[in-house]
Amino acid sequence: MKKDPALKKKLSDVEDRQNRWLGRRVEAHDAPALPTPPIEQALEASAPESELEQLTVGSQMGPSGQGGEDQKTTQEMLEHFQQTINRLEKNLHELKEAQREATKEAILCSVQEGTKYDVAELFSPVRMTGMAKEFGLNGGWSIDDRCTDPITGRTYDLRTKKDQNEVRRLIKRDRPLVLTVSPPCTLFSIANQGPIDPRELAGAVEMIKFAMEVCDIQRREGRYFVFEQPQGSRAWDLEAVKKMVMRQGVDISTMHQCMYLSLIHI
Repeated sequence: MKKDPALKKKLSDVEDRQNRWLGRRVEAHDAPALPTPPIEQALEASAPESELEQLTVGSQMGPSGQGGEDQKTTQEMLEHFQQTINRLEKNLHELKEAQREATKEAILCSVQEGTKYDVAELFSPVRMTGMAKEFGLNGGWSIDDRCTDPITGRTYDLRTKKDQNEVRRLIKRDRPLVLTVSPPCTLFSIANQGPIDPRELAGAVEMIKFAMEVCDIQRREGRYFVFEQPQGSRAWDLEAVKKMVMRQGVDISTMHQCMYLSLIHI
């Protein structure tokens, strides 16, 4: 039984009330019976027992004043009360969990309204979008400079403002439920120990900033994103990424299968 001071006091009060009630019953049993008027008898028969009298305290006292063999002790009553409290606490916890799940489902349904695709990809050839149908999902576009997207029919160079604006337009129009964002990590890799062209590095940083921008669009509009970089990537030290990590609803998860770190909005 939990050692809760408040609960202990309540149980002690119940025990005191029970003892006083038993005392009154014994006194009433020993006292000479007085004739009861018929009207009072009818009232007594129809009146509900008090909450305390409804508690099972054991067999009624017999003619000899002896209790029944199955009479419960005070300790048994306290254990019964504790079991009831535990059961109520469990039911309350289950109710809260059910309410939480129902809220999540309602939010997801509201977010899904108006979304054209369940998943779309940025900085990636066709990967997840190509497998979406196998899982009952609707795959969208896959934006990359290395291959032609089957939906838009073109490649994209996300280092240019023109193609970045086109991606913003696609996101606004199609409202993908989940957007995976995987900007190039070569220049941020800890394995890259050679000299780095400052202009190339500046371009890579700009693509990371753009990646964070579209991730925040998803977050602010109540949808989801997955930002992928290797665990040891120096991109995690960029200010734009650090700010995104601190935003509400954004979590970091280490995925052991491919040993990469993902920034996930749930």
